[in-house]
Amino acid sequence: MPDKEPKLISYADVVQELEKTKPNNHLLLGNGFNLSLGIKTDYKSILKQMEKNNQEYESVITGNFNLEEFIGACKSQISESDNPYFDFMKRYYHNKIKLDFMKAVTEIVSKEMKNIAQVEKEEIYLFLKQFDSYFTLNYDPFLYQLLMSYKKDEKKNVLIFENTLPFIKEQMENNTQAILKEIEDGYQSGILTINMGVDETQLELNKLNKSDFEKEMKLYFGKRVSQSELKKVIDHFWKNKDLTEKREIERIDDGFWLFEKELIFKNPQTQNLIFLHGAFHIYQRGKVFHKITQQSEKALYQRIEEVVENADENIICVFSDTNKEIEITQNEYLKNGLNKLSGIEGSLLIIGSSLADNDAHIFKKVNQSKIQRIFITSCDKDKVKDYKNANKFWSGKEVTLFDRDTVSYAK
Repeated sequence: MPDKEPKLISYADVVQELEKTKPNNHLLLGNGFNLSLGIKTDYKSILKQMEKNNQEYESVITGNFNLEEFIGACKSQISESDNPYFDFMKRYYHNKIKLDFMKAVTEIVSKEMKNIAQVEKEEIYLFLKQFDSYFTLNYDPFLYQLLMSYKKDEKKNVLIFENTLPFIKEQMENNTQAILKEIEDGYQSGILTINMGVDETQLELNKLNKSDFEKEMKLYFGKRVSQSELKKVIDHFWKNKDLTEKREIERIDDGFWLFEKELIFKNPQTQNLIFLHGAFHIYQRGKVFHKITQQSEKALYQRIEEVVENADENIICVFSDTNKEIEITQNEYLKNGLNKLSGIEGSLLIIGSSLADNDAHIFKKVNQSKIQRIFITSCDKDKVKDYKNANKFWSGKEVTLFDRDTVSYAK
């Protein structure tokens, strides 16, 4: 490592450098990305939300636990002496805590996403569209939500997110999809003709306000669609119309496709959205990996709970801080993610990672890749430490630090 103090460049300078390596730019996100947008999915915030949801945790949350430590602290309160249900209770609490953890995280994401201003959403889009593949160390739905909302081809398993508790509203019923498509087409190219018997007036539908547009859609659909269903689709369309008009990312592929009425992991070759430590919405049954998608929060949580408590199914999430690499290499979905990471070339931008040793298995794969330049967010007070850590993992790569406070969406 050079003796001179590392330099911090600006985010604008990074963007210029990324232009030189298109179309081989890749993104790796840690929890700091969420935090930069006010999405507090650090352990302290999650456990605080869990305590708020469950008073029984109050006596346990006394320190800065990670999840596995917290599970261990809860289990330690179960008495083994003269307790015939000891093993059952340990398993029960292990599963219950993980489920409560997932609920807490998704509540936080749902609640705090509402605070992201529209201008920030536009800036996030401009940031994300620069990359060809997306890797995340997080297992919450935030990046998933962002990317799928910018997905270009809406016919290929687009995930539609609502700002309610929380998660994924995917794959509307076929009839609802057809209604939405008619509304979208009408808004883009439809002409409203008003004929009073003498003169005829024409007005483009996309010039109407929401109230007038809704009235015309009710007349147009008539009795073909119930009033309640039509209103629901129009509300969804109106809320997302600016997004679909202005912001699209060319290719987003999480590897899951519809197969015999289930979304299963079928296309690792084309996948460019990779959850390196798994995610709450991905589970395994036998040798097959599935994606949980539900329309209502109640149904979603019922499904997650079923998966957590089913001995034959398992949510794919690497919670351990000590044996992550072992857990990953024993799982085909996770192992494929590492292989994808080791196969990239060009430039890699890392946001929100502390470059800690417990993620060394991830950084090792980056070192094995053909990546030439690595850009890492830092700040003035941490730049020496960050540069030292980066060169520990990537001594053969060109490492550049850039000032996280210059990233526009973080303001």
